[in-house]
Amino acid sequence: MRPLLELLSDARRRVLIHRRAIAAVCAGLAVWIALHTLTAEPPAGELVVTAAHDLTSGSTLGADDLTRTRFRPGSTPDGSFGSPERLVGRTLLAPLTRGSPLTARQVLGRSALAGYPDDVAIGLRIPDEDAAALLDPGDRVDLVASDPQGERPTETLVHDAVVLALPEPDPDAVRLGSEGAGRLVLFAVPKVGIEHVAAMGSSHFLTVIWNR
Repeated sequence: MRPLLELLSDARRRVLIHRRAIAAVCAGLAVWIALHTLTAEPPAGELVVTAAHDLTSGSTLGADDLTRTRFRPGSTPDGSFGSPERLVGRTLLAPLTRGSPLTARQVLGRSALAGYPDDVAIGLRIPDEDAAALLDPGDRVDLVASDPQGERPTETLVHDAVVLALPEPDPDAVRLGSEGAGRLVLFAVPKVGIEHVAAMGSSHFLTVIWNR
């Protein structure tokens, strides 16, 4: 019978041999996984247009506002866009955070001005939020500007402006006090004199008067 010490030594030797073999197999497997990860094809899915950075409601979308993100199969939002070109120049109706997908419900459609060939869309803030809350898309109103300092007479900026949309306010901007006073409303107004309307809208108190 072999001495007990010799048997224990043989057993220890076998364990060490197997341990080295297992370690070698694990190392090889780790290398294979790393190489497979580096050379693997990108996961299948669909590229969807998303916000390149935080966007505020009422903003006009530019190419630098948009990017594309790959979504897993079956997770693409309804009404999403695959091409940024389809969104450039359109107006955002709701605030978006970076990486959020844009959908058809969140932008003003190109057909919104189809019935107003001589008009353009402009976003103006109505300080009286209670009055603005009574507006509905399709309403026709006069826009009256009043000088908050009382130094200039009241002026009717636009007759028969058409309400196109009421973008959703940005809750984060409202909480931080950076959203601006009043409610943002998108109107269709004549192209002629649009610069004056924009300037007065940013410096004067605007009131809406329903005319029909």
